[in-house]
Amino acid sequence: MMRLPALHHFLRLSLSGNAGRSLRLEASGRLSISTPAIRREESPHPDSRSFAMTETPIHAFLRDYAAAVYERDLARFMDLYSADMQVFDSWDRWQHDRQAWADMAAGWFEGIRDVRVRVTAKDIASWCDDQVAGGAATLEFAALDDSGKPLRATENRLTVVLRNENGRWRAVHQHTSVPVDFNSKQVVQR
Repeated sequence: MMRLPALHHFLRLSLSGNAGRSLRLEASGRLSISTPAIRREESPHPDSRSFAMTETPIHAFLRDYAAAVYERDLARFMDLYSADMQVFDSWDRWQHDRQAWADMAAGWFEGIRDVRVRVTAKDIASWCDDQVAGGAATLEFAALDDSGKPLRATENRLTVVLRNENGRWRAVHQHTSVPVDFNSKQVVQR
């Protein structure tokens, strides 16, 4: 016979992948089904330091990610990620663990010492419950000159899953991608 906490865990896992629903066995013995909120909204993100939007865990992650990149702050950047994180990135490697991701970010920040990079999130979709949050967005990375004028930019798609670690939301999985034309093997531009 399954104990109640184990049953709760089993039931929650069984339904959590089913259209975002989760089933909870309450202390009263009552079963409840919850569906996470899904939000889609445009992000007016004029500057990485002043990211004004609804504060969901995903929006907070995107705001802090943008600020860490703009400031080239490796410690702040890595604080966004859990110790057991996994990243599937569009560039260079098939996947990154935490150390490989930190090494990549350090090299990236060193390579952009002569510019600031503004990260703008758009097409944001997010969902969350009290322990897990997920979301997707299109990110534009724009290199800025000293006056703030964009020199060049690139976009990619981001999907991220966050976990609540004692009140602090950290990424446990991140996946970036760009669409590639089947025939030319070139990145498809919007």
